[in-house]
Parts: sequence; structure tokens; C-alpha cells
Amino acid sequence: MLKDKNKIQWKLLAVDYATPLVHPTSYMLGVTTPKFKKIVQVEKTTPSLFETIEEKANKQKFNWCLVEKDYVEQAENVIDKLDKDSKFFERANKESRIAAKRVRDYVLWLFKQDLSQYSDKKLIDVYSKLFNLMVDANIWGHVVNLVDFDHNMLTNKIMDFLEKRVKDTNYKLTTPEVFGILTTPLEKSPVMEQEEDFYKLLLQIQKDEKSIDKAAEERKQKYDWLEFHYSGPTILEKEYFVELFRSEIKQGVNGKEKLKEFEEKRKQLALNQKRISKELKLSKKEL
Repeated sequence: MLKDKNKIQWKLLAVDYATPLVHPTSYMLGVTTPKFKKIVQVEKTTPSLFETIEEKANKQKFNWCLVEKDYVEQAENVIDKLDKDSKFFERANKESRIAAKRVRDYVLWLFKQDLSQYSDKKLIDVYSKLFNLMVDANIWGHVVNLVDFDHNMLTNKIMDFLEKRVKDTNYKLTTPEVFGILTTPLEKSPVMEQEEDFYKLLLQIQKDEKSIDKAAEERKQKYDWLEFHYSGPTILEKEYFVELFRSEIKQGVNGKEKLKEFEEKRKQLALNQKRISKELKLSKKEL
């Protein structure tokens, strides 16, 4: 049977659980804004489709879908811009971080407010500001997603280039090994930061500078969101962190040694990246 050429082909990209609708709706709006169209150089964009397929236990399950041909066209445009203009990469990197920080800072401020004292109008103003910040974050978040999500265009482009260079130089490491080392960030991610914070607290416990109870409370205040993924809302309680500290102590883990191990790994990674870049004769643009 021939497919109807006029029929829109939606592609399922992800399954998402979310409590409020602020994320999917701000995403849908963000990718149809003039700002987004200008960034990805297209005249028209089709909004994302978030299809509710299940709702129970205060969770809404969504299928996140996009029109495939539009998604691919946008991805190709962004990849092309990345290839031709290093300033576009710098801008995308900078703007996505700024937009995400604005959301984070505002949410952290909201946590400290007594919203029960707000009037309806003030609550609407607060929600509107949060929503607009999310729209902007999702514009840049989607630009970042476009280059690799689902189709792996950027990864494949880099892998193809590296495979040729590895072969031409008869290099001692495989392409996947080179790719893994060169694409591991030297900058600490939030995940790495929280891991180091954990062992700093463990060290303080082991030096009798803090009780397990106090360390766990500090941990909860800062990292109760750690298990809050796309599978839905999970807020960690203090007891969870108490058990983590007790488990590490029971297994004989030394906080000081773990922190030293993290630092050594970062230093070794930096040296390996520098050595591989030199041995593969990577130019500034290639890097």
C-alpha cells in the first residue's frame, strides 16, 4: 500500500512523566517562536506533540513526538552552522547555560517564598514568569537536542572524522576509545559535583567534624532531587542519605582517598586529551 504523501509523519522521540504541564507546554511553544526559527534558519516549525497516554498516582505519562522531516531539517541546519561557524557553537553553549541558570535561580528563590500568602494575581505573575523562563530555556535546550537526539548526527559526523584520522595515523587506540576520551568534559558536571560533595561530607564524618545525622540533613537540603528523572517526581528523604553514609562507612570507604582519586582522574584525563590531540594532529577547528 502506498503511503499518503500529504500525511504528516510523527516520530516518537521520548516518553516523559511530568507532574505539571509547564515543561511540555513551554517546549511546544518554544519551538514555534520566531526566535527559534531564526536560530535554526527555517521559515516554519510544527509544534511538538505531547500525547497523554496514562495518568495515575499524580503522574502524567507523555509520548513526545515531532514531525520527522521538520526535525531532521532543523538538525541538519544546526549541524551545518556548527561546522561553518565556531561562534555559533560558543553562542549556543553560552545561551543554553544562561537560560537554564535563570530557571534554576528563579525556582530556588520560589522555594524560599511562602506562596500561601500570595494573592491569585501574584501567583499568576509568578507562574507566568516561570513559564516564560522555561520557554526560553527550551528554545536553547532544543537547539542542543537537535544535533544528536535520536539520529546521532553530530556523533556520527565526529566518529567518521576520527575513524579516518585513526586509520591514517595507524593509531594505537580504537576510534571509540579516542572518542570517549576526547568527549569527556574536564569541567565538573552537576553529577560529578554532587558526588564530590558526598565524599567531602563523608570525610567530615570520619574526622568527627559532623554527625551522620547532620551531614544527611545537609545532603537532603541540597540534593533531594537526585532521583527526580523523566520517570516522574521522587524526592529523597534524610533517611536515604543516612543509609548511604552508613553503607560507605561499613564498606570501609575513605572519603579522603575518594576525593584524591577524583582529582587524579581529572588530571589524567586532561593529559590524555592533550596527548591524543597532539598525536592525531588535531587542528583548533577539529578540536
